Amino acid sequence: MDDETIPEEAIPNIRVLIWDLDESFWSGTLDDAGPPPRPIAQHCALVKSLAARGVVSSICSRNDPTAVRAHLQCLGMWEWFVFASVSWEMPSKPNPNPNPNPNQVQAF
Repeated sequence: MDDETIPEEAIPNIRVLIWDLDESFWSGTLDDAGPPPRPIAQHCALVKSLAARGVVSSICSRNDPTAVRAHLQCLGMWEWFVFASVSWEMPSKPNPNPNPNPNQVQAF
């Protein structure tokens, strides 16, 4: 994925891009058994390029939240993401501690 995969005319309509991490944002899987996943340079550049145009990036991933934050901080990318949703819980399970949406974010 690079800037060419998102048509320039579509960017004014995009406000949020939500990323999965393992084998999506980076190559590999974040776990204790193997080497850390390798960042995909084009994805890191895309997050920054879109942010410069007003598009924010978020994360939705089944992973260890502490490990994700530490790895993204090492990559210099953590501060580029907002409203990260990282947990081992299944997406279909109700969240026992739902966020009351303090930032008034709405999905349309």
